[in-house]
Amino acid sequence: MPRAAGVLALALLGCLLLGGTFGRAEAEDSPAAKPKAGSTSVAPEAWSRVPLPAAAQRGIKWLVLNQNADGGWGQEGAAATRAGKGRKRGQPAAPHSGSTKSDVGNTSLAALAIIATGSRPNTGTFQGPLVRAVSYILSEYDRAPKSGLAVTMREGTQLQGKIGRHADTFLATRVLLEVDGRMPAKAANARVHKALEDMLARIQKHQDKDGSWNGAQGWAPIHSTAYASQALHIAKARGFAIDEQVLAKVERFTVRQLKEQARTARGKPTPPKRTRRGGRPPVITPSGGSGGADLGPISVGGAGIVLYSLSQGFEQLSRTAATRTRFRKELKQIESKVSEPRVMKGFGSMGGEEFISYVNIAVGMARLGSQDSTRWLAGLQGRMAKLQNRDGSWSGHHCITGRTAVTGLAVLTLTAERQVPRRAR
Repeated sequence: MPRAAGVLALALLGCLLLGGTFGRAEAEDSPAAKPKAGSTSVAPEAWSRVPLPAAAQRGIKWLVLNQNADGGWGQEGAAATRAGKGRKRGQPAAPHSGSTKSDVGNTSLAALAIIATGSRPNTGTFQGPLVRAVSYILSEYDRAPKSGLAVTMREGTQLQGKIGRHADTFLATRVLLEVDGRMPAKAANARVHKALEDMLARIQKHQDKDGSWNGAQGWAPIHSTAYASQALHIAKARGFAIDEQVLAKVERFTVRQLKEQARTARGKPTPPKRTRRGGRPPVITPSGGSGGADLGPISVGGAGIVLYSLSQGFEQLSRTAATRTRFRKELKQIESKVSEPRVMKGFGSMGGEEFISYVNIAVGMARLGSQDSTRWLAGLQGRMAKLQNRDGSWSGHHCITGRTAVTGLAVLTLTAERQVPRRAR
């Protein structure tokens, strides 16, 4: 009987996923579902005007079907659905090479993708999976140390190794910002809000002296800085008390990074800082992979890939009408640069770090709203669709390869125009 009930539940879920409600935009007309004044997140007026791409629908279906029983997601999705890419009917499922154990980072990216397609814990097609995801994140937070930046005891995940030890913290904060005040029960809302205030305080307290959050290392820590900065910016717009000096420091860091890249492009890079022992940081030179161009030396602990820093800079400087005016020149330069195929290749092949970059650039393009940016977004959406696996997921080809993270990021890229309120353009 339990097995039969499970089959029936899966059948009902399949009907829900494939039925007419799945492809329609969420109305979000419930007062409780509307963002607070000044919100920089999804606005109701954006949903009815921008259709949900078919590739994003398939990606969300894969994510929902691959949620673990504990409410979280692991690197490769649930162990129960180990279908290999392109597997024919009747063939045995291919084993995963990565972990299926839930972690906060992958869970957060899956939750953000669900949110980007219109659901909230109190409304939308996938409010159930989202509520379970938030519960998992909070359970990890409750077990974690009450000081420092870590909000989970889980260590050694792919996301931590590639974009920084505290990537989970920054991503989880992004999720809690979107569900704050939208949980289906008063007690759950109070729990979310308390955890959110604590996470925001920790992020501000542990900002590096240079204004970044790159100190946690990883292959491409600039992405951690991007997520931390995004969380603080959104929180400020929602009415949280955020130190203006913290925001100013990361903006200055971003501008310095862009100027340094300009110097490097002119052949005048700033010499790397000496280490405490007097030596210089070791470097490695990427092969470029998949026919990509040689992108020059990369400092160990921080990938010197132009695309990664450009994406962080583009998203940071395009957030408001004021910054778009003040940094018009810089944004134009970045917009031109990311139109170059060589730059868009990043490390030379499609890894999760490239997908993170695409999300940030796509959001920036949606904010600009020009004809050129609209064409760029259309081209990127076409590219994303071609990279999708037959089962609806996406996989990275280097570094961040896990299907959960890359699928979540691909959906976020495809829905960039739906995430930007039209009043903010």
